[in-house]
Amino acid sequence: MLYSSWQLAYQVVAVFPFSGSGCAIKCGPYLLQPTDSGTKSSSALVGVQIVTSVSNRFFFVEHRTASRNGAAALISWSDTTNTGGTGTYGNSVLTDCSPGTTSWVDAGCRPGQRIILDIGTSSASRRIVIAISEQSGALRVEISTNLAFTGTPVPAPPTPVPPTPTPPTPVPPTPTPPTPATLSEKSCSDLRCLLGAEHLVKILTFLCAHSQHYPLRARSWDPLRFGSTEVREAGPR
Repeated sequence: MLYSSWQLAYQVVAVFPFSGSGCAIKCGPYLLQPTDSGTKSSSALVGVQIVTSVSNRFFFVEHRTASRNGAAALISWSDTTNTGGTGTYGNSVLTDCSPGTTSWVDAGCRPGQRIILDIGTSSASRRIVIAISEQSGALRVEISTNLAFTGTPVPAPPTPVPPTPTPPTPVPPTPTPPTPATLSEKSCSDLRCLLGAEHLVKILTFLCAHSQHYPLRARSWDPLRFGSTEVREAGPR
């Protein structure tokens, strides 16, 4: 049995099913962390305390795993008092969510099960239903005074947001190849370029034919071979 005196107030929630608006529609859901896992978050809810019509009698709901062959809600009731020290309590009575078997290992209410309990007195019955489900590893407890209540749908886990894709690396544009230069755009460095081959042939042929009148040093020239590097004297014939 989960006895709330050793728990902080915010770790055990007290439910009054028939007080005020009570649990006419539902109370909860309450998400419970296991009490037998060996670890506990400082802010986790570990139990539900249900107030009955009998003074100082409570039902306790806790999440057990190891002793129940898996996640289950262990529900028990006991008479307690708050006098002296941590208080006193009577015998703990375990409820059975599987009364059709002889084993107590399956006494816990597993996800998908529900149980109807009478929290009234011997002269005035007051019944509630406790529906159990599971959500994100926690045990989900809902309580209602509507005996037809079967629990509300467990919300679907949030859809993970896909990571923002890395934009592709831009491909640099292919450079435009330079337009080949024409003869007129080239930098002329010799007579063939400046005058043109045809005019150069005519000029040099004329000079060779009249070399006796032009005692100049000139490159030997063959009309069929431009650019000879041989040098000789051109004088009178």
